[in-house]
Amino acid sequence: MIILGLDQSRKNTGFCHGDSVGDTAPTWGVEPFESYGENGVLLIREVRKWAISLMEVIRPQAVYCEQIVINAARFNSQTVYEQFEVVAGIEAACDFIGCECFMVDIGTWRKRFLGRGNAPKWTAERDRTNWLKDAALKACADRGWLIDNHHAAEACALWDFGCAHQDVEYRRKTAARVTRVRMAMEERERAAA
Repeated sequence: MIILGLDQSRKNTGFCHGDSVGDTAPTWGVEPFESYGENGVLLIREVRKWAISLMEVIRPQAVYCEQIVINAARFNSQTVYEQFEVVAGIEAACDFIGCECFMVDIGTWRKRFLGRGNAPKWTAERDRTNWLKDAALKACADRGWLIDNHHAAEACALWDFGCAHQDVEYRRKTAARVTRVRMAMEERERAAA
C-alpha cells in the first residue's frame, strides 16, 4: 500500500512516500513554495499543482498530513491563513487524484515515532520546538534514513504513522521498534533528571 506523508508548511513542505509492504526505505524530500503575500489563490494553486504531479507518479492510496496547530500565545493570522491555504491545495489534489487525506494530531504521530508527544519538561520553552525537530532527525537516523531536513524527517514520521494506520502487517512488524523507542526515551529522561 503506497502512503504519502506530508509535513506541510507555507514555505517548505516535507514529503515521504513508499510502500508499507516490504523492507524498502521510503523516498523523501522537501518542496519549497513561493511567497505570494496575501494572494492565497496563487499559493493554493502552486501546492495543488505540485501535489497532483507527485501523486500522479506515486499513486498513493492515502495521504497523511500534520493537523494544523494554532498557538494562541504566538498567533499570527497571516501565517495561520497560509497554513490553511497549503492544506486546501493538498486536499484539492487528493480529491482530484481520488485518494483519502487524513489530518493527524501532532502529538499522536510523535508518540509513535519519537516515543513522546512533547519535548521534555527540562527543555527550555524557547528550545522545545527545535528539540522535537532534532528528535525527528535522530529517529530517522535510527531507522537508517539519513535525512538532513526536519520537514522531510517529520514527513517520514507521518508516513510511518500512515503505514501503521492503513496496514495491520506494517503495524505488527514495527510494534517492537515503537516499544524500544518509548523505552529509550524514558531512559534518557531518567538520566537527564
